[in-house]
Amino acid sequence: MASALLRRVAATARVLRTAGSWRTSSVRHLPVCSVDTNVQQSAVPKNFNKDLAFLIGTLLKKSPESIFMVLRTDVQMLRHGSEEPTAVVHLSAIGVFDEERNATYAKVLLEFIVDRLKIPDTRVGLVFHDITKTDAAHLLYHEMKASK
Repeated sequence: MASALLRRVAATARVLRTAGSWRTSSVRHLPVCSVDTNVQQSAVPKNFNKDLAFLIGTLLKKSPESIFMVLRTDVQMLRHGSEEPTAVVHLSAIGVFDEERNATYAKVLLEFIVDRLKIPDTRVGLVFHDITKTDAAHLLYHEMKASK
């Protein structure tokens, strides 16, 4: 399922790039995605971070190279009173979240996590953080540094 999903996303990305609407933000190192899971590192596919960064970049119309990925495996976690395989995904970005788009993001991201980590969708939490440029302190630092 995920390979078909990635093929659809890749096709969309090619169309966006060809049409010139692949928007690369001047905001560096955003969005930020962190995945915490109690799944063992050995059970995580080799290209998990790269594939998820590509997927997020395509969904949010950002360059995949701009996605900051963090994956923590083997984390002690409890969900619904159980230590069965689970994950929580935090995705922070500037100006890309709203009720309509979030539903699409959730569907695509859940399908990816379920397929890649072999976790039931009822055991995956997704949290979207709509941040401002001033919330990304490293951006303020680099602007201040560049203005000197």
